[in-house]
Amino acid sequence: MKKYVQLVCMICISIVFLKCESDIEVESSSLIFNLTDECVLYENNEFNNLNPKAIYSEVNKEIYIVFTCVPPTLDSTAIMFTVLSEESGEVIQSPIQIGSVKSISSFPNIALSTGRIFVTWHGQKSTPEGLAIMELSRDGTTQRRFISDTEPPASFKGDALLANQTSLFHFYNIKHDEDMSGMVCIQASITDGIEIENSINFGNGLIHNAYWDNGLIKVVYTQNGKLTTATFDQQSGSFENILNLESIEHFDPVVSFSPLKDGGAVAAIAQISQNLSLQFYSSDGNPTKTVNLSSKAFNFSNIAVNDSLISIAWVTSENNLEFTLYNFASSQLYKLKQMNNSTTGIAIEPLLLNVPSGIFTFWRDTRNHNGGDIYYRRTNEL
Repeated sequence: MKKYVQLVCMICISIVFLKCESDIEVESSSLIFNLTDECVLYENNEFNNLNPKAIYSEVNKEIYIVFTCVPPTLDSTAIMFTVLSEESGEVIQSPIQIGSVKSISSFPNIALSTGRIFVTWHGQKSTPEGLAIMELSRDGTTQRRFISDTEPPASFKGDALLANQTSLFHFYNIKHDEDMSGMVCIQASITDGIEIENSINFGNGLIHNAYWDNGLIKVVYTQNGKLTTATFDQQSGSFENILNLESIEHFDPVVSFSPLKDGGAVAAIAQISQNLSLQFYSSDGNPTKTVNLSSKAFNFSNIAVNDSLISIAWVTSENNLEFTLYNFASSQLYKLKQMNNSTTGIAIEPLLLNVPSGIFTFWRDTRNHNGGDIYYRRTNEL
């Protein structure tokens, strides 16, 4: 099935990146925000709970979450599904297993299509597992399931699942050789059952993120040392309106993109240094403004945008998870807050989700001396 899309150029682009200067001066901040108490999404001291992905349903005012649960033997992976109330922040559907694979790198993802819940994950190629696409009800009951023999992802980086009324678009990276990654999109029809329509290989490069922007799919990737954003043409399966944004020094950068309210996008980019900054660019790629956040940032989250507020979380050298907000309309920075209450273990894999009542932060926490449990907190309404 072919879907025609009007191609338009991106109006404005804003980028968050890890600057390469070693003498960065972090900007002071005075605005404050409040956080809810720390909660555990799923605690199982014998298993490693990791790779959370979440999406918000405006219709049901619920948050749907998938994650993986790996036993100490590392011989399989359970795919788990749970539901949170957006208003109370409480778990209203206890985590249940919706699938299992032998591969410990299953990389689940989740998307909504007019209220329908779709989940994907990967098993081993050329096995009965393959790529699994499942439609779920709100209680986790399987409605439809489809398995395709496809190349598994090289890592969780760049894994994105998008949906419209008729199709799913699954973007991810595969491993070509030791030095190169390949960029892939699997397009599946969901109109009458689930059926793979197209499998597209874009060649060498590294997809970092894909997202909806005014009805168009924007893809962010690195190719030939350039960080690039482009429109994905659903008709031809090619990249159009290509715009090079930044030279990438690190061979394996971490990038996250999110559209802005009035057009354009904001991204997070990690290169070699740990100096975290907000860097704004004009539509032609020229830097216009820099806001310094931290001189010791390591693993960091995706970007969540709430009207004029940009939120981001990162892990410090002391293994603390810090969170802040920046208002790009008023150029005001909020005071940092630590998300994890524990002084032991490591807080990693932060994930942000913007909802009407605030911003949820999920993370994997090893305070119980296991591979990790998933915790979360929410900002109060801003």
